[in-house]
Amino acid sequence: MQLSLNSKICVAATALAILSLGVTAAVIGYKSSASAEAAALELARTSAREVSGALQARIASNLASVSSLAGAMRGTKSASLPLQREQINELTKATLSSSEDLLGAAVTWEPNALDGKDAEFANQKPYYDASGRFMPYWTRGAGGKLQVEPIVFDPKPGANDWYDVPKRTGKTYFTEPYIYPVDGKDVLMASLVAPIMIDGGFKGVASADFMLTRLAKILAGLKVIEGGKLALISNGGLYASHPVPERLGKKADDVPAAGLEKVRQGQPYEYEDGQGYIHLLQPLQIHPDIAPWSVELNFPKSVAIASARDLMTYTLIVALLCAAATAGILILVVNQLTRPLRTLGRTMTDLSSGDADLRVKLEVKGTDELAVIGKGFNAFVEKIHAVLLQVQASADNVARASAEIAQGNNDLSARTEQQASSLEETAASVEELTGTVKENADHARQANQLAASASSVAQKSGEVVGKVIATMTSINDSSNKIVDIISVIDGIAFQTNILALNAAVEAARAGEQGRGFAVVATEVRNLAQRSAAAAKEIKLLIDDSVGKVAAGSKLVDEAGATMEQVVDSVRKVTAIMADISVATTEQSDGIAQVNQALAQMDGVTQQNAALVEEAAAAAESLQDQASHLAQVVSVFKLGEQVRQTAPAASVATPRTVTPTTPAPAKRLAVAKPQATPRAAAKAPAGDDWEEF
Repeated sequence: MQLSLNSKICVAATALAILSLGVTAAVIGYKSSASAEAAALELARTSAREVSGALQARIASNLASVSSLAGAMRGTKSASLPLQREQINELTKATLSSSEDLLGAAVTWEPNALDGKDAEFANQKPYYDASGRFMPYWTRGAGGKLQVEPIVFDPKPGANDWYDVPKRTGKTYFTEPYIYPVDGKDVLMASLVAPIMIDGGFKGVASADFMLTRLAKILAGLKVIEGGKLALISNGGLYASHPVPERLGKKADDVPAAGLEKVRQGQPYEYEDGQGYIHLLQPLQIHPDIAPWSVELNFPKSVAIASARDLMTYTLIVALLCAAATAGILILVVNQLTRPLRTLGRTMTDLSSGDADLRVKLEVKGTDELAVIGKGFNAFVEKIHAVLLQVQASADNVARASAEIAQGNNDLSARTEQQASSLEETAASVEELTGTVKENADHARQANQLAASASSVAQKSGEVVGKVIATMTSINDSSNKIVDIISVIDGIAFQTNILALNAAVEAARAGEQGRGFAVVATEVRNLAQRSAAAAKEIKLLIDDSVGKVAAGSKLVDEAGATMEQVVDSVRKVTAIMADISVATTEQSDGIAQVNQALAQMDGVTQQNAALVEEAAAAAESLQDQASHLAQVVSVFKLGEQVRQTAPAASVATPRTVTPTTPAPAKRLAVAKPQATPRAAAKAPAGDDWEEF
């Protein structure tokens, strides 16, 4: 969700106010809570001390009566006129009558410790039992009537602590709470016991049964801290008084043992349970010989901090009211302070919209920061107004100038196209001439090559003829030598025939023994005859060959002379063709230079055409940008002025120039702004004209 500046400031300031007031309320609440808790604790301590003092005074007064009775018993043993048993009974009865807190009173002497006459009083009821021991026990009967009976010792362990403990320690003793039936009702009581010590020896006790229910009534009538409850715990850890009757006489197991131990040492103890209650244990010192009992005061912790909680509630309410008032005031103040900003925002929105009026001025009042912003905005708008007026005028000038440039570019483009067309036609003609000259040069080169080849062939033919003549001469010589050799072979064959004939004659003479030799001789003779015949044939052939070789030699001599004439003629033709080739090469080079110059002119013209196209496109783009700039500036209302809008210049569409004479040269692409110069038509670099 998008919030306005007013909302953001108000929300932030309100949050800060709420946070500040909340922190203040929290600190006040925390401090007041701590103070209230401390005050409540101090009040509870005071109440516990007061309760302890009240109970101590009540119990101590009854203990004083018992101690007085024990003192009287001690005094009677040393007096010149000791008290009689009847008098002691009356004193015991008077002790019981002196306090409504007491349910019974007794003086219990050790056997024969009083006057040594226990046997004389045996079975004298209601004062004595069968032993006659002096231990009358006065109690309150029905209707409060006092009655007496002898003490009965209970054989159960610990049941006679009221007697055994003082006897063992020689000190005053306050028994643990116990329940005793009175008129058919169970009564919780504890016995106050004072030992009768004579000459350091234990002689008996004076005791009184203190009704703990009287203390419960006292505790119930006391006003302590709100929600507080009182209880009394013996030094043995039993409840002597408790708001819940079922807990009376039961073990105080819900109280920490450490707390009871602290109280037995005479020190108070405080703790908080898991249910939100604060417990105070205040020592109740009845007598120096008796370990302190505990007055327990517990109350809810919420009561201790109730006033602080109320204060925190009031503080939070006040904080919320202050925050609401602060928020309202902030809304009014911020709304008033940000009104110029809202006006500025609306004006800026108008300026950014399609209906912007730069003649608008903000109303500036005062000298604060908002007034400075307003003045700065007005100055900014004035400067923007002046700049936009200049931009508008410049846009109009640029539009007119771009239109003129575009028109000039159109004219230049047309002239460039005409020049390109003329150059293209000239280039086509030169290319045709170049082709013809190149073809003539090729023919001259071929003729030169053929003449050179013919000269070489003629020269080689002359050499061959010379070699043929030499060969024919050599063949003639060889033929003559072969004739001689054949003559020798013929002679050898003749001699061989003669030898074979002689051998045959000798074999015939030998008869049977020379028959084999005769056969061999016959074969040799046949071979000799065949060799002679072959030699004759060869001789005839060689003679014929020698004749033909002689005729061939004559013809070869004539051919040699003819070839020498042919070689001379071919050499002359070769020289003439070389001159023709050189002239043709020079002509081709000249035409190539002309073609190269035309190609350069063609490239320059084509570059000019491309530049013209680029200039035309740039002029058109400049005119479009000027029109767009004028349109953008027209959004702002700049006041009355005369605006001149330049006419839109038409950019002619480039056309392709077709040469009148067909040529293999590449055509000019004038219509392409990014055209690159084409390569000039020229002879390939690999053609070697000097070879002709």
